[in-house]
Amino acid sequence: MLFYGIQMGAPKDPVKRTEWIEKISKFHIGKKPWNKGLTKNNNRTLLMMSNSSKGKKQNKKFKKSVSIAQRKRYETVFKNTINNNTNKLKKLINDPIINGILLSDGYISKRKGNGNGNSRFKLDQCELHPDFVMKIQKCLESYGFITKVKHVERFDKRTNKVYKSINLSTKLHPMLSLLKNIWYPKGKKIVPKMIKLSPQLLCTWFEGDGSSRILKNSRHAKQVVIQLSTEAFDYNSMLILITLMRDFGIMSSINKENRILIWRNESVVKFMDLIKPLISESFNYKIKYPTYKTATEFRDNKKICHLQD
Repeated sequence: MLFYGIQMGAPKDPVKRTEWIEKISKFHIGKKPWNKGLTKNNNRTLLMMSNSSKGKKQNKKFKKSVSIAQRKRYETVFKNTINNNTNKLKKLINDPIINGILLSDGYISKRKGNGNGNSRFKLDQCELHPDFVMKIQKCLESYGFITKVKHVERFDKRTNKVYKSINLSTKLHPMLSLLKNIWYPKGKKIVPKMIKLSPQLLCTWFEGDGSSRILKNSRHAKQVVIQLSTEAFDYNSMLILITLMRDFGIMSSINKENRILIWRNESVVKFMDLIKPLISESFNYKIKYPTYKTATEFRDNKKICHLQD
């Protein structure tokens, strides 16, 4: 706005330049019409630069008009960003990888002293699973979150060993605050009722907080038990997960340690078949199948073994 005087050949010295601008402004204001040969922007500029009463009034009007224009521009930009972010938020809420990692090791937190500000996502994983961390990182970056990966070493006094881990975190973002309100409505983590299970969600959940072990009950067969760590959730949240898994034909139960167990052969086989093509390479050791896929197959084989004995 102050370029008018410079274009007309104002002196470079700042003191002389201000005096020169005042002379020009007073000259044009005293004339009738005082704004002859000038554009609207230059008129306003000269009035803003003058110390007269007319210049001060025009200055206030100009500031008001600028503030209103800025508000309208910011409102339109804000509405456009909201419309774009609502679509992203819907995808984020229903994303199977995000929901799967939040069921396991992932968590959303606020910075200390941030109050009602934005939140960030965090994940701590063993250094033996970098491909799994990369999968979560790519998923977060697809929504525009800025991520950061750190390699951390931690000394455990109980075992006198140094444990290495990978720390994945994002920068503060308002969409993560909205997601936090869904998963942490009263400050404690729950399973949202709107959650939808899928093979990808089951796979990510199993990769983060699942395990499989073999129970050798007899010399004829081995039985596989899948365990999903759900100690952080309440009983209602675990019931939601159990009922949703029944839609895939996976029967499960809750043990004394508040963990979900899948121990029936048919359910174990269905669960492993769903996640096997999606699991990360570093977690292939978790894929285990029982000797007999169905109970009838186990009974038939048991009868044959009994007759042979």
